[in-house]
Formats: sequence, C-alpha cells, structure tokens
Amino acid sequence: MSRLKRALVYTRDACRLQGAPASPDQLNACRAYAREQGMIVVGHYNDFGSGLVIRQGLQSLWADLRAGKADAVITRDAARLSRSAADLYELLEEAASLGVTVHTVKGEIGLECLDPKGGSR
Repeated sequence: MSRLKRALVYTRDACRLQGAPASPDQLNACRAYAREQGMIVVGHYNDFGSGLVIRQGLQSLWADLRAGKADAVITRDAARLSRSAADLYELLEEAASLGVTVHTVKGEIGLECLDPKGGSR
C-alpha cells in the first residue's frame, strides 16, 4: 500500500478584516481538493496583502519543502503564488527540482503536470 502524498496548502488574501480568520474559503477548497486527490494536508501557510515583496508564509512553505516535509503544494489558483509569469516559472522550476508537484484547485493551467524544463511529468 502506498503512502498518502503529503501536501502543504498556501493561501493569500489581498486584504484582511481585523479579527477575520485567514482565508477560510481558500483553505476549505484546498482541503477538499486534497481529499479528492488522495492527499493529506500536513501544513497551511498564509499571507495577507497584494504586491508584497516579502511573504513570510510563502517563504516558510518553501523552507519546509526544501526540508522534505511535503510532496505537493495546493493553492486556489496560480495567482496566489505569484502574478508574475517569470516568478511563477521560477517557483515551478524549484518545485520540480525538489520532486514537488504544484496543484491548483481551479486547475487553470495544470501546474501539477507542468515541467518547467519542457514537456510534462
């Protein structure tokens, strides 16, 4: 029997109402996606703000991926990770080098099978 794929969830909100919980809709959608795909969520990282240069949640997520704590990243859509195509490409390239798959709930560009070096996995 194969082990469940371990996933980290990343959410980002453009703004936060004072006292509001962090991204419940995004988080719930990502958890549902993980269940549907046979993954287990082992961590959740969140950032607030748009156009942030330093995103502590995203930095922590990548540190944990580099430490081998998960096999996949799940986020609502690619824009949660980056709105810059170049930055997104770099993230995908690093994920591929770590053997990590990147999944979006919306599945808008099929990140889970994209190999940034060309072709598909």
